[in-house]
Amino acid sequence: MVVDKNEISLSGVIGDPIAHSKSPLIQNFWIKKNKLEGYYIPIRIPKGEIKKKIRFVKELGFRGLNVTVPHKVDAFYFADKLTMGTMPDHKQCYEKSHNAVNVDTPGA
Repeated sequence: MVVDKNEISLSGVIGDPIAHSKSPLIQNFWIKKNKLEGYYIPIRIPKGEIKKKIRFVKELGFRGLNVTVPHKVDAFYFADKLTMGTMPDHKQCYEKSHNAVNVDTPGA
């Protein structure tokens, strides 16, 4: 599959449950307000299925994902690089490597 990076940008949040998440509402507000071409989509992936489902998200050309329960720990196993701190800049989202950045505050 070939993904044209000049097309509409896709990003999202994965978890289970995910329907309650306010992230898509917040992220899509800012995408629209800043006149960006993109969408932030909630994706339900049941526990134990992240390994086989994440491949499809990558093939669809998603530029980034936020990860919530129950996948926070499992997502680190798919990363080429692990760091703590801030989110990667936009350029890093286009790299072929998959970076995992823990931005949770203590106790989150």
